[in-house]
Amino acid sequence: MAADRDRRWQAVPDRTIPAMEAQKDMFDAEDSRLRPAAHPAPANTGAADASAADASATDTGGATTRNTAAKAPPAATRNSAAQNAGARTRPADARGRPSREQVLAAHGTTVPNLVAPETVVLLCGINPSLESGATGFHFANPSNRLWPVLHQAGFTPRRLHPSETDELTSRGISITSLVMRATARADEIDDDEIRAGVGPLTDLVERISPRWVAFLGLAAYRIGFRRRTARVGHQPETLGPAGIWLLPNPSGLNAHYQLPDLVRVYGELHAAVSAPRARPVTGSASTLRQSHEGTVTLL
Repeated sequence: MAADRDRRWQAVPDRTIPAMEAQKDMFDAEDSRLRPAAHPAPANTGAADASAADASATDTGGATTRNTAAKAPPAATRNSAAQNAGARTRPADARGRPSREQVLAAHGTTVPNLVAPETVVLLCGINPSLESGATGFHFANPSNRLWPVLHQAGFTPRRLHPSETDELTSRGISITSLVMRATARADEIDDDEIRAGVGPLTDLVERISPRWVAFLGLAAYRIGFRRRTARVGHQPETLGPAGIWLLPNPSGLNAHYQLPDLVRVYGELHAAVSAPRARPVTGSASTLRQSHEGTVTLL
C-alpha cells in the first residue's frame, strides 16, 4: 500500500496556467499580524467564503445547519463544534458559482474537513472564504492560485476545480483550516481565535496521521504556534506524528510570491513527499502541543 501511495506523488509535467485571485491579505506578509475586525457584520445577516481548522472526518455531502448570526460563540466552542459538523449540501451544478445572496448568507458558516482515506499531506488554511462557506468547498474560487500551483508543483496531474474533491483525496491530500468559520476579511479573526484552533487541529492530525502538515500562510502559523521567526519551508518541530512545512498563502494578494515562486516552494514540499521515508521519525524533532490553556509547548 505504501508503494502505491508513493507512486501517486511522482511529478507530472508542468503546464502554464495563468491564475490570480483576491481573497485575504492580512496573512501574506511575513511579519504581518492580524488586526481586530474594524467593521463586524451586522446582526442577523450572513456572509461566507483557510491557514486554519477543521470540521468532520469526511466530506460526505450531507446537510449542515448554517449559523448566520453575526456574533459567533467563543472561539474554543466554535472550533470544537465545527469538528463534528457534517458536509454541506452541494449545488446541483457543483461547478456553478454561488450568487451574491448565497455568499452573503454564508457568513459564519463552517466548511467540513476534507479527509483522504490515507492522508499524505494535510493542507491547513487560515479560515474559509465566503465562497467556500456558500459552496462547502475549500478554496472555492476556481481562480485561487492554489489550483494551478498544486498542478505545476506535481501534486495533481492537471489543474483541478475546487469541487473535484475525489481527485484530491485519491492522491492523499486532505484540507482543513485553523479557524472553521467563513469570513469576508481576515481582519475578522483575532489572535486568540487562531490559537484556539491549534488544539482541534492537533487532534485531527493525531487521528488521521498525515506525513506532513502544510500551513498555507506564515502569519497564522507564527501566531498560532508562537513561532514569530518561522520562515517558509520545513520546520524543525513536528505536530504529533507529522512533519511541519510552512508555505506562502496562495492568495493573489500575496505580492511577495508570484506564480512561479509559489510553484517552486510548493514543489519543494512535493519533493520531500516523494522522497523515501518522508515521514519524520518520532522523537527526531521537538513536538508542538497546545494545552487547554492555550500554551504551546515542546515535547
